[in-house]
Amino acid sequence: MGVAEIGEIMSYAATGKSVPANVPGESLTPEDMARVTSEDWAELRRLARGYCRTVDATRSRKRMDGSATIIKQGHAPFGTDDVSDDVTQDAVLLFAQRLRAISASCRNAPESTAEQPVWVYVRRDGGEMTISRTTLHR
Repeated sequence: MGVAEIGEIMSYAATGKSVPANVPGESLTPEDMARVTSEDWAELRRLARGYCRTVDATRSRKRMDGSATIIKQGHAPFGTDDVSDDVTQDAVLLFAQRLRAISASCRNAPESTAEQPVWVYVRRDGGEMTISRTTLHR
């Protein structure tokens, strides 16, 4: 490890912040995002809210009133109860990346239509699997 690398690590450690190795959607283009429909957003939001409700129900930091938000001096330093908007945004970005990859690498299935595209994914063992937008949501 060189001096520059150590200095970089030290600067992150000094600020106490974590820097993710990759950011969802970093490589997306406007064309990739244009493929995401309002129905995709709605379904991903529904799934994100369900996920967040499940996680919130298992957190031990809940207060007696059921809220997981801890307020200090007028703001919530650890976030708020409803982080589902952030989770939804990340889910949409990941969905757009997966949709781009599937569209580029898989052939259309015979039952595919313009309104409901379906792709054939070939597994490593040679087996085929049908992939739809719903499959990619999950």
